[in-house]
Amino acid sequence: MLECLSLNDNQLTELPKSIHKLKYLKILHVNRNNIVKITESIFHLNNLRSLEFSGNIITHVPIEVKNCKKITKVELSHNKITYFPAGLCALELLYYLSCNGNSISEIPVDISFSQQLRHLEFNENKLLTFSEYLCSLINLNYLDLGKNQIGKIPSSISNMVSLHILILCSNTFETFPRELCTLKNLEVLDLSENHLQTIPSEICNLKRIQKLKFSSNQFVYFPIELCQLQSLEELNIINKTSR
Repeated sequence: MLECLSLNDNQLTELPKSIHKLKYLKILHVNRNNIVKITESIFHLNNLRSLEFSGNIITHVPIEVKNCKKITKVELSHNKITYFPAGLCALELLYYLSCNGNSISEIPVDISFSQQLRHLEFNENKLLTFSEYLCSLINLNYLDLGKNQIGKIPSSISNMVSLHILILCSNTFETFPRELCTLKNLEVLDLSENHLQTIPSEICNLKRIQKLKFSSNQFVYFPIELCQLQSLEELNIINKTSR
């Protein structure tokens, strides 16, 4: 009985409707093909755990994805998705979700129900704000919002007590967001390629920070505040744009 099916790196445009007959299938990977639409018959695979469709030309994910109640990992990076797939919010076991390289501009309120999420990626989308709804994900460990157009952080980010890695590179921050200094369990922070000039003294509240990435910002002097970080192991302030 087939449990794992990998169809990566082909030129498939669709999957057969009869795929639902693979009732024992747990892993379905169809990365880097030419899939335009996810056939709804996939959502009858009741044992599916991992679903990957990165590197295709998918524009939306059917709401019926919520029927795959055992899914723990979904990979949808580098497609043409414009709206967050709402059906994913109903997957009670989903802990890993990657939607990098799409055109998503808003995070829906329903993501607040995804309390099981541990790893979330929205790098290179069209987000204008750091959604308040993300701040409800108190069990999230890893969050990547790099390469968007975010310039502010909501104060409710302090609710994200489990966050260890936060990536905010290539956004539009003109000042260091003091709200980040409430993340006392943060270990890695990437604010590279923004417009930062100074670091606030509150950064000393990041007692567990181990790695800071501030390359390609607009510092004119070394941020002496960083010397207060006793747990810091790696610091990058390289200006990649300088000659």
